[in-house]
Amino acid sequence: MPTVQADENFPTKSITIIVPAAPGGTADIAARLLSEPFVPIPFLVQL
Repeated sequence: MPTVQADENFPTKSITIIVPAAPGGTADIAARLLSEPFVPIPFLVQL
């Protein structure tokens, strides 16, 4: 059975989360909280 390995350098670019809601709202806060576990990866939350 073949083994699968993930690339350690993935992702190479920043990840953008587009939130179709007002800044400071529940959806905005949820998107920012979801991005916290990925702190070494640059995350952009766009409203």
